[in-house]
Amino acid sequence: GQKQYDKALDYLNMALNTVSQLPDSEAEIATTKVGLGLCLMSVKRMDEAKTQLLEALDYYESPLGNADGHYGSALSAMGEYMWRQKEYHNAVMYYEKALKVTIERFGENYGCKIIRSNLDKIKNEMENTFTKG
Repeated sequence: GQKQYDKALDYLNMALNTVSQLPDSEAEIATTKVGLGLCLMSVKRMDEAKTQLLEALDYYESPLGNADGHYGSALSAMGEYMWRQKEYHNAVMYYEKALKVTIERFGENYGCKIIRSNLDKIKNEMENTFTKG
């Protein structure tokens, strides 16, 4: 429950402070920020989550971070953020980009399955929202 998330947040913040002091640690910082973003979403601290995820994506979208293997999971995390905010079009956009990046890097894998399953759920939710609303 909440206590475990609080403990995880403490741990991730400590990790972020530690890696931030190391030279050439941009990759580790970005990975840690994605973890923080996911954890913050779990405790409904959405503004802070968005900040962490956007900062991580800044790195992954830079020339330095673009080839990083974690780029796809950062995009997926942002897709989840948008989904939770009911920003369905943005959610689809991030998940589709995550799928493209994941296939480019790793080929078809389990991650692709999860992303496609999330895309299906979002598209169903969109249809239900817009047909009932």
